[in-house]
Amino acid sequence: DMESLFHDEGIFHTRIAAATYGGGNDMGRGLSPAGRELLRESIARNGVELLASKDIEDAIASRMTFYEEAGRGRAYKLYVNVGGGVASVGNRHNKTLLPGGLSFDLKAHNWPRKGTLILFADKGVPVVHLLRITALARAHGLPVAPDYRPQPGEGEIFVREMYRWPLAGAFLVVYCLLCMLVLAPEIRRGLFDRLGRRRTAAVGLLLALGLAWAPGAQAADKWVRQEPESGADAICLHSQGQDFDYFLLDADSGPHYRVTGPRRVKVIVRQIDVVEAGKFSVAIDLDGAEVVRKSFAAEPHPEVMVCGGEEMATALRRIYIDVPRGTHDLNIRGYADAGGIACRLFRQSKRQTSGSVPFAPEGYEELATLQFESGKQSTYYRFRAGVPLRFSVSGPTTLELYTRLDFERGMLGSQKYNIEVVRDGKVWRTFHYDATRLANAFYPQHLEILPGARKKLRISVPAGRHDFEVRCVRPGNCGLTAQIRIPRKDLQGRP
Repeated sequence: DMESLFHDEGIFHTRIAAATYGGGNDMGRGLSPAGRELLRESIARNGVELLASKDIEDAIASRMTFYEEAGRGRAYKLYVNVGGGVASVGNRHNKTLLPGGLSFDLKAHNWPRKGTLILFADKGVPVVHLLRITALARAHGLPVAPDYRPQPGEGEIFVREMYRWPLAGAFLVVYCLLCMLVLAPEIRRGLFDRLGRRRTAAVGLLLALGLAWAPGAQAADKWVRQEPESGADAICLHSQGQDFDYFLLDADSGPHYRVTGPRRVKVIVRQIDVVEAGKFSVAIDLDGAEVVRKSFAAEPHPEVMVCGGEEMATALRRIYIDVPRGTHDLNIRGYADAGGIACRLFRQSKRQTSGSVPFAPEGYEELATLQFESGKQSTYYRFRAGVPLRFSVSGPTTLELYTRLDFERGMLGSQKYNIEVVRDGKVWRTFHYDATRLANAFYPQHLEILPGARKKLRISVPAGRHDFEVRCVRPGNCGLTAQIRIPRKDLQGRP
């Protein structure tokens, strides 16, 4: 709407060509149905094409198809991405791999998933990546949400105070000469006595360091609670015979934290003053950009109460966030139809260097969502005997491949199936499995297919870049879903 106004007034001379819902998986997840309807109406009344999608892979593919058709055979000169939209960057873990600013050639990485930004870079198109806008503004001396209107030309980006280093260096030399002239007799006097004292202090320091690194000294908790910097009202909750301090959330603002990465952060949330079952949502912003929005079922827990009151709260719910390298601003907001929402934040005491992340293949039949009765969902990739699973990866590393056999309704007992792994065009290994049906899960898109129990295999990747295919060779008409995971430390890859 604002763009249309600017265009009609002659301020803008270009128009938006297409739009998406944004939000979770670029499908508007995390927004209410009313919010998505408002977006749909805004897109329609401004005559903009809506790029709708059914999943994140479809969102990336539809964007690339649109760019190809809109380009009409002409080569793109630049691709600009602002923010951390998953359809553009591909995966939240890519945010730690993508360099900020202008890049003419992205380094080779094991991208967990390639978004439109990376796909354009693969075609040789220069890319501009702008993320963590708040940090960029502060780095260049620009005010963030100021109470006044800055005048054009003000700020450190235009004018910066600097020292005259040659003059400062000359005065430093003069100062050092004066110090040597005045203090030289005192320095010579008792020099050996001071050296002896320093040797004793050094031995004590080494002993202290040895004790600090002893196994007993490392028995600290894995998670450390962190207090907010500002914007938080405290509330006391009583659970399991203890009192805990929480901080209240609302839809517009919430507690503000400063977190230094790379490390993992855990947020514990509860809804307060719950009378009957319902739902509540929590959104987390990292450097001004929303990175997580989750909804939870709200059921009162009889053993969790407000201190000194009768209001009940829900059981705790956990949200985990991977914070990239550097210092970042983290804000938490909450949405509930009734009652309030409270949170506590914990940071990992040791910076995260291990663990694995999902790795998206380049070739498969379709994306499959596996949903459990608990409500938890997992993303799998379906492939069949004639449509193998294909991906490329740089080693050395070890991939974990989880597969599930498709069961038809009515099939009982166990079923045998064989998987063949092909590396660089040659059969590497063949794996044999005996699978049973999984009773507490289903595929929402294909209710006629039931998932099998998960089977795990490891794929060793030697040094260099390698192409892999995973095929189902028995039975002949078998269908499988797969999930690939790669160690986080190996995302950097090697050329």
